[in-house]
Amino acid sequence: MPASAREVAGVRFCRCILGACLLLASAGSLAQQTGRIEGTVERDGVGVANIGVVAAGASMPSPRRARTDATGRFTLPDLVPGRYRVALAVPGQKRRVLDADVLLG
Repeated sequence: MPASAREVAGVRFCRCILGACLLLASAGSLAQQTGRIEGTVERDGVGVANIGVVAAGASMPSPRRARTDATGRFTLPDLVPGRYRVALAVPGQKRRVLDADVLLG
């Protein structure tokens, strides 16, 4: 392969590596810009399944919703940092509303 062809191939390889590094760096910075709310809904120490959980905050255009799993656990991922009101609809009880702060890190 002539020297100029090797130089062109080397430049292409460097561009591909640089592009991959930039892609990985931007993915890491995006991951650090959100947080999550997670927890467990229990009654008498036992997780309660299929409970609706809603989080609303000024920094979100619309509320985020989740349901508890078979063990009572829930996760509301990818939330912008800020204060949220978290409402739990537990059958047979008054609706519970809690405040939660989502922080980075």
